[in-house]
Amino acid sequence: MFSQIDPVVCITGKKIKNERKTLFHFLFPFCFTVFVVFYGIFGLHYQATGEWLTSFTDYSLSPYVYIHQTSPRAVWIQMDIALGSIDGTATSIIFLALAFTQKKLKTKFTFFLLHTIQNEKPTTKVFINGHCLSKNEKKKLLTVQKNIKTIFVLFVIFFCLFGNSYFLVNAWLNDVYTPSASSALFFLFLFPLYFFYLAYGKYYI
Repeated sequence: MFSQIDPVVCITGKKIKNERKTLFHFLFPFCFTVFVVFYGIFGLHYQATGEWLTSFTDYSLSPYVYIHQTSPRAVWIQMDIALGSIDGTATSIIFLALAFTQKKLKTKFTFFLLHTIQNEKPTTKVFINGHCLSKNEKKKLLTVQKNIKTIFVLFVIFFCLFGNSYFLVNAWLNDVYTPSASSALFFLFLFPLYFFYLAYGKYYI
C-alpha cells in the first residue's frame, strides 16, 4: 500500500511498471472498509442477539455493534460520528477516488526510476518530467523520499497500535463481547487492519 502513493515510479528498461495504475491496490481497502463496517454493525449485533438491526434507534442503543463495544457508553454518539461516519466514509471515498484517478496519471508528469545495466553493473537513474537528475540530485531526492516514508510508516504504526490498544481494552471493560471464532477474527485481525486503513487514508491527505 505504501508504494502505491509513492511519486517515484519504477521503470526497468523500456517496460513501465506503474503499480499505481492497478485498481486493486485501492479497491481492496475500499471494499474491505465497507465490509468491516457492515459486519461490525449488523453481523456482531446479530451474532449476539439473533436479530437484525432494523432502525437507527436500535443501532444507537445496541451495545454489540463494533463502535459501541470498543468505546465507553458516554461517548457512543461522538464515536459514531468520528469513527463511523466521518473517518469511515472519508476513507472509503479517498480510496475509491484514488482507484479511478491514479491510473490516469501520465508518466511524463511523475518522478520515476530507471534501472539499467551499464558495463555489467546495475545503475539507477531518476527522471523528473523527462529530465535526468545528476547523481547528487538523485541521492538527495531518494534520501528525502526514504526519510519521509519512514516517518510516515512509523507514525501510522504507532497511531494504530495506540488506537487498537485503546479499543480492545474498552471491548474487554464493556463486557459485551460474544466469544466466537468470527468475532475473535474480527477484533484481532479485521478491526486492527480496518483502523490502519482509516489512519492511512486520513494521513495520506
